[in-house]
Amino acid sequence: AVPTRITPSARSGREVVGMASMCSDNRCSESCTCADVRNRSKDDDVGVSSQLTPREMACATRDFATRTDAQTAALNERRPDECSRRPWPSSAQDDDTRGLWEDAGTCAVQTTSPDDCEMMVHRQATRDKGMPGDIIAALLQVASSVWSVRAQGLVEMTAFAGEEKLSELVPATLLSKVASAVLEKVSDPHYKVALAAMECVIALVLNSPFVAEPILERLVPQLLLRSQEGREITRTVAQTALRAVQTSFVPEVLFPILVRVMDVPAPRVRIGALGFLTACCLASPAYLSISQHLRSPFQKTLLQLREKNSELRRAALITLRALFDASGAIMVQQAMLLPVPILNELKAGMREVNCSSFDAAFAKPKLSNARTSTEPPMRHDPQFVGGRHAGGSIDSFDWLTPSKQSSIESLALTATESMQATDPEVAHVRLVNGVASSMSGLEHFNAEDWAAITPSLLRQLSGPAPSTNQRDALLKIQKLCFCVHQDAEIWSIHFEHVLEAILRSLQHEDPQIRELAISCCKDLLRAVPQRFRAFTEHVLLRMLAAGRDEVICVSAAAEEALELLLTASDSHRCMALLVPVVMKEGPPTLQLAVRLQSKLVNRFTQLQLLSILPQILPPLFEAFKNPNADVRKAVVFCLVDMYMILGEQLTPHLAILSTSQLKLVTIYIDRVRVKQ
Repeated sequence: AVPTRITPSARSGREVVGMASMCSDNRCSESCTCADVRNRSKDDDVGVSSQLTPREMACATRDFATRTDAQTAALNERRPDECSRRPWPSSAQDDDTRGLWEDAGTCAVQTTSPDDCEMMVHRQATRDKGMPGDIIAALLQVASSVWSVRAQGLVEMTAFAGEEKLSELVPATLLSKVASAVLEKVSDPHYKVALAAMECVIALVLNSPFVAEPILERLVPQLLLRSQEGREITRTVAQTALRAVQTSFVPEVLFPILVRVMDVPAPRVRIGALGFLTACCLASPAYLSISQHLRSPFQKTLLQLREKNSELRRAALITLRALFDASGAIMVQQAMLLPVPILNELKAGMREVNCSSFDAAFAKPKLSNARTSTEPPMRHDPQFVGGRHAGGSIDSFDWLTPSKQSSIESLALTATESMQATDPEVAHVRLVNGVASSMSGLEHFNAEDWAAITPSLLRQLSGPAPSTNQRDALLKIQKLCFCVHQDAEIWSIHFEHVLEAILRSLQHEDPQIRELAISCCKDLLRAVPQRFRAFTEHVLLRMLAAGRDEVICVSAAAEEALELLLTASDSHRCMALLVPVVMKEGPPTLQLAVRLQSKLVNRFTQLQLLSILPQILPPLFEAFKNPNADVRKAVVFCLVDMYMILGEQLTPHLAILSTSQLKLVTIYIDRVRVKQ
């Protein structure tokens, strides 16, 4: 007996085939070939009578009646309007998804829309599998071809993203699928789906930033494009998502990503990235007060000034002003290293955005910060610790006037107080502030005054003096580098001794002393670069050793000093010194030496570079096999720089590389060509 509510005539050929497939069981007494029955079912909308023979129809009807008698009451209690006759899709390959669709198929009793089926799957997952099942069902909805279903799935994902301890409730592999699905739908052609995806991004970024971090570099360009669309609601939500990104991620994560985003060819993306970078600059002055953090955004933004797009150029100028407001004299110091034509272009551009203080910083060397007087001086500011101020010791200045001696006494007292701070960062800031406020008594020292006090400074650095006295001596030597002309007689007398005292301080147990010593060496390189030619090997090897320092700011400062040394020394000599280092040393000295070789390569002509290739390439090829990824990356960049100079003349020399290595080098060469 067939149930009155569920009859074969009301069902499609494919479903009856599903029932008829049970004929292979012993319950079927008639001879029936289930494969033949299944093959005849090709159209869900065609009736059973046109698909099956009478014999097969009778078999299927009897089997269906037998199988459903015990389930009819339970099936009728369910909501038939939420069910569908759709078979589970072929795209659902994993076991969890397949199980969800099979559970949904057991209650398929009436024909309804695909959207209702998706909702039914979600409810079944919630009932049976908990949150992971919910997310799987939402992922199925997001993959739908119907925009309303996609939007609904993203809305449900947004609710999941707001859950606490999401990482404990959901497997990491499933979370990565969620992030990828949301990233894909941010660029959905239907604006309501894109809005739902951006709302989900906001929830993920604010509540579970670890989920969004792996896709952040691909996500930010899409949000930047959406923030410039004509539809107001889309712009608003995209800007909210960008603010959430800025709030949830530290500058160490955001700034490198924005620098890479500015390599995108699309001007709209770069304009958006510059605007986002401007907002990040204003919120991260402490991060940008470190020279190595500022270098990449400053140089990348500076490149945008050469673009023909007026909007892009204007955005770059605004970002440069934000960088200057955040970093002050650090940016001035880096700008001073630019070629004169580029520096003049930068000054003219800064005048366009009413940044007169930037121009004034180059007017004359004076001991005032480019920031406002109310803003505290930042660590690593070259006009403070990293630059031109100096300290003093009372014992060394008995002959000074009372006004000068009182200022030095207060300076020494400030340094002593700073050493009593338990936090090294607090101690550093206190010392910097004290030095900055106490230097007025030393501003008017002339060359004769400095020549008189230099011997006592050297004694403080070489003898068993306390850290406070050594710090004071290094600060005074920085002041000496700033105030005394490079042709003064004091350099002929004391340069070698000053340099050796500074290099000896690189071995001090206090990392602040080591960092200050490197900063002092950089100022000495800027003040009298020609005098370093006789000591290139000694200084280069000592700085390479400092580059292995466990303290990041010390190793980074050592790399900056090495770059300055390369500009002041003979390129052939420096390359000859670096080749054995690349041959023998391991990380991190190895990648530092390779990076220095990359910088030297650009200073050779084609003929010069071709003549030294037999000496340079074998150690580089050996370093290319190093298990350290940073080393291999540095080698690739060095080979690319060589190719940019030599072109196809380098190709025969690369034949020794493996296929994968050669392919990697070719990829990066193509990228550089596109940028150029």
